Amino acid sequence: MEKFNSLFGPDTMFARFMNKLWDIIWTGLLWVLCSLPIVTMGASSCAAYQCIITVARGKNSGVTNLFFQIFKENIKTTIVLKIIGIFFIAWLGFDIIYLYGYGTDFSRTLSFILYIVLALYIIVVSYLYPLTSRFDESRFTLFKLSFYLTFRYIPMSILALIIFLVCVYAVYAMPWTVFVMPGFYWYLMSFPVKKAIGMMAGDKDTEEEDDSELNKAVTVKTPEPEIKTEIKTVKVKKRKIKNPWKKKDVGHGKADKYRDKTGEYDQDIYGKAPVEIGMEKDDGPVDKVIDKG
Repeated sequence: MEKFNSLFGPDTMFARFMNKLWDIIWTGLLWVLCSLPIVTMGASSCAAYQCIITVARGKNSGVTNLFFQIFKENIKTTIVLKIIGIFFIAWLGFDIIYLYGYGTDFSRTLSFILYIVLALYIIVVSYLYPLTSRFDESRFTLFKLSFYLTFRYIPMSILALIIFLVCVYAVYAMPWTVFVMPGFYWYLMSFPVKKAIGMMAGDKDTEEEDDSELNKAVTVKTPEPEIKTEIKTVKVKKRKIKNPWKKKDVGHGKADKYRDKTGEYDQDIYGKAPVEIGMEKDDGPVDKVIDKG
């Protein structure tokens, strides 16, 4: 019995692997279930991504509670985004079918261009809902950030597109995988998406940040009996992000060296901030210098 527990006990590597595998599959099943109305697919995508990051790739449990918590928090924002996406995909699909069936070389060239637009849309959406689940920004800002990530981190974007196409082909070739593949899709997709978002947000260690800020499902084990587990879900708190394309407030002359990366004077480091552009720093305290130029 002791040998069996050492191999298949709740704290063994095999048990942790199976729990993680079930978390991934169950997350995918919840995503399929909550995406059936189509317009709620955006909220379920936010929830699936966040569950994969905070649960399936971490050490926590409680996928169901965390999924529906994030689903409720993002439903209002993502319904509008998804309705826009549905109209865009309908228009794009109609044009592709119409142009390709027209028969001429010019129409087929146009349909090929629309295929490229479709691929870009898939990449943008791959970033859009993870950004929505993580940052508290307006819909327009989230769209801009998604476009920025698409063209700023091209290798990650290409990898995200490849993962999407491979998973879609797997479901097409083996229809029974429709119940398994969504979870693995979000698990695989989390690697390039999380890396790109982390580099854009300036995270020095994205894994560390996710463990400290994004892990919201806390598991507390009761001492007796050992099998029972009490799960407490903490509300996910989003944060603001500085737009990466925002121009810095650049000054003139030697006053620039007093500015930090955000373009503001760091008074904690440099003491009293210059009040005029013509001010310079001496060995002593900062004094006012008249700009004669």
